[in-house]
Amino acid sequence: MDAFERVLNQSQQRDDVFGMSNEQAMNVVITRLVAELQKDKEPGSYYYVWQANIAMSFYDSVRQQLDPKNKGGNLYDDSFGDGALHQAANNAAKNFLDLLISQSDSKI
Repeated sequence: MDAFERVLNQSQQRDDVFGMSNEQAMNVVITRLVAELQKDKEPGSYYYVWQANIAMSFYDSVRQQLDPKNKGGNLYDDSFGDGALHQAANNAAKNFLDLLISQSDSKI
């Protein structure tokens, strides 16, 4: 059993992180998150929800940087052409999540 599996088993046996050190609690929480994200990447999955939220945060930040007067108004892709910004945001979010879930054996 690798370190990731040990932490996952421990976290499933204990429903709360109270009484743990900050490092232990964070390890349990991140391990649970990674396990859930690894289960499924299809639309409607937990992974997909995280990906969509990260992508839109990225998208909104870029639009705000390019057009600071447009604070949450009608956001558009004119600067990048035909959805390129949306695609870049989705790719960035997927890349982040895939890197996160591929690091399951490393120390958190």
